Amino acid sequence: MGILVDGNHITRVFVKDDRRGEGLGCIAMGILEKRVFEGHPCAKVDSSLPETRF
Repeated sequence: MGILVDGNHITRVFVKDDRRGEGLGCIAMGILEKRVFEGHPCAKVDSSLPETRF
């Protein structure tokens, strides 16, 4: 669900449409942040707008 690059760089976290609203993204980010902060003073997180349907 998430990928760590260069130790403190979280590049992707995404949740399938049918599972959104269940808090899975928050759970994933909590786990990833904990792993980053075990060895680094800060995290770098890429972000983008949610998918838009046309």
